[in-house]
This record gives sequence, structure tokens and C-alpha cells, in this order.
Amino acid sequence: MQNPTQQRGAAMPAILAILCGLAGLVLGPGQIVYCMFFSGSAAGEYACKPDKPITIPLAPTQNPLRLIAKIEYTKPRHIIHTAVTSYDTTLTFAGEQLWAEQIRVRESDDDDDDGGSISISMGSSYTTTPIALFSVEQEGDYTFVAKPTRDNDIKVHALTVTVRENVRVVHTLSAVAGFGLMVLAIVLVVMTARGKGGRSNVAERGTA
Repeated sequence: MQNPTQQRGAAMPAILAILCGLAGLVLGPGQIVYCMFFSGSAAGEYACKPDKPITIPLAPTQNPLRLIAKIEYTKPRHIIHTAVTSYDTTLTFAGEQLWAEQIRVRESDDDDDDGGSISISMGSSYTTTPIALFSVEQEGDYTFVAKPTRDNDIKVHALTVTVRENVRVVHTLSAVAGFGLMVLAIVLVVMTARGKGGRSNVAERGTA
């Protein structure tokens, strides 16, 4: 029978694993999701139609900026392989291109709960994806356009572009440290489980 000191010592790896896991989630995936979708403040929302340029007023005081696309679509009823609809998006100013990025809507039979090849959707589905992180040097009207490159697989009903200003940029070193802490937490959990298994075997042999 373990005394209180031994019990506390045995519990330490489990406590350390929990702390490392929580810290890793915050610094790693948590930081990335926050910076991409929630940091900064909304500075405008624009309905976008394929091949139709839209004007977005931007200024250096808003840097860093991020564009986020919200896509409303209907899942195809029959998915044999992977269904994809994609758009090539660009942002230009005074005839010069600042950046070009591709956004995609993807559905596959792997997403079905029953593992089959048929997907039946009731109503619309939504996906939200970050398009680009950037800064501007001049105040003015910028032109955004989304050109469909593959639009026959999934029917898109609406594409909305949201501008977020003064966003936070992911700190690479802390994000890497976060994922490292998550790995350490898993290692500690495995070591704790093996340690408990070993002590149980010793106790069984002692009572035999």
C-alpha cells in the first residue's frame, strides 16, 4: 500500500501531462485558430459573385489585414469520389496585383457518417476559410475578384468576403512550442499508463 507521499509522486506525471496538454493547445492550435479567425476587428463584409470584381476600401492604419471567405453551398447528393469547387482569388490596386490565393470547397464520401458513397443534405452547408494575410502601403479602393476554376461539382449559393483589420500574426516559435508540449503530454500519459501497469503486475505477483 502506497503512503501519501508515494501517491502524490505517482500522480505528478498525470498532472504534468494535463498542464502540458492545456498549454500546448493554447499556444499551438488555439493560437492559430484565434489569429486566423477571431483576432482584430471586422472592417467590412462584401457579397461576392464569381468573376465580378468588388471594391474594398483599405488603409495602412488597418494593417495587418486578413480576408476571410464564408461560402454557402449545397452538398451533392451523390458523391462517388471527391467533389471540389475552387476559386482563384486576387487582390489588386491601381492595376497591380498584391496577391493571388485559391479557395476550395471540398466534399468526399469519407465525410459520410455511414461510410457510404451517397451524401444527402437537408438545406445549405457553410464553410469558412482564411484567404490571405497581408498589409497595404496606400489608402484607396482595392479590387477583389474570385474566378471559378472548377465549379461543376458543388453548387455554391453565396460567397461572402469579410475584412478583419489589425489582426494578430501567428508567433511561429510559440506555436511550435505548443505542438511540442502536446507531444510531451502524450508521452507522459503513455509513461504514466505503463508505470501503472508495471506496478499492478508487481502487486499481483506480491499477493500470489
